[in-house]
Amino acid sequence: MFLLFGSTEEPLVDHAMVVLQHHTGHVGDSMRQLTGSISLTDDGCSSACGTKLNCLLQLFLNEGGRIAWRCFSGGTAVLGVGLAVRELQDTFFQEVQVDDRAQLLLGLDQGLLRARREREQKLRDIMASADKRARAVVATAGDGDSAQALLKLRAQLVEEAHRVMYPSLTREEVDQRRRTFGNVKWTEAALQLVERFSPLVEVGAGEGQWQSELRRRGADVTAFDDHSSPSRFGEKAASSRFAVSGADVQQADAQEALRRSRGRTLLLVYPPPGPMAMRCLASYTGDVLLYVGEGRGGVNADGPFFDALSVGWTLEETIELDNLPGSYEKLYLLRRSAG
Repeated sequence: MFLLFGSTEEPLVDHAMVVLQHHTGHVGDSMRQLTGSISLTDDGCSSACGTKLNCLLQLFLNEGGRIAWRCFSGGTAVLGVGLAVRELQDTFFQEVQVDDRAQLLLGLDQGLLRARREREQKLRDIMASADKRARAVVATAGDGDSAQALLKLRAQLVEEAHRVMYPSLTREEVDQRRRTFGNVKWTEAALQLVERFSPLVEVGAGEGQWQSELRRRGADVTAFDDHSSPSRFGEKAASSRFAVSGADVQQADAQEALRRSRGRTLLLVYPPPGPMAMRCLASYTGDVLLYVGEGRGGVNADGPFFDALSVGWTLEETIELDNLPGSYEKLYLLRRSAG
């Protein structure tokens, strides 16, 4: 039920990124405009984004990400909480607020909900403090030291946010987990279910961790990704990507991937917020869908995707996954409804 209904409340992030130009010693006006564009209001959130959270992510990925990751490019040192959040965004934005209806459907107790809200508030406080702290760094550092000081602050922001989310895990442990499994860690039960529906096509496969493991077990899996993620396939793609043994992820958008994969079962693992998942569903002609992610109101897909599932698909089975704390991904087996 939570897959289709989820939460009606959405997290609001008021200040997403601070951009500093160290050679001028202040926040550049053009960059300030970008920062302002990421402040969320009801009027400013495009309906295409689906939720305010999706709107923030889309704005950051489409505008902020291209600028924020050009650190020192053209003599400009760029620092901000957007950069910090970018490094751990898969972690942070797994946090969604849950109202009473979702609490009923998920069986979450008040203590867990309270702890979740407290963590979210701590993250907001870190984000809100970035501007003041960055200005103080620029004001106190000498001309030759401000860039280094800003990089140090950037590392502090990342570390503080990580401690809020995972006080029992090191950043290295989280990073290794993501390199091994991708955004979601599979379980034996999940793999057994998925491989039953081979041959498969995975769209939005990232580096191909799920494809690699399923292939190792004998499943026939083709995988596609449009290589749009700036953290993985941006300007520094050649140096930032890592090879996953046994993976062969081809570049294609959702429609092209499905066109080239008729007769294969669609596997969607942690699709990004926005319309990609719905585009896959609209192009897919098969009768079985394997969806790995959160339900409505979470960090995956968008409203139209869950609307389509609610009227055109029947949920047959759900498999629990080995999630990080505060994450609610599951494997959902859905079958197209007759008629």
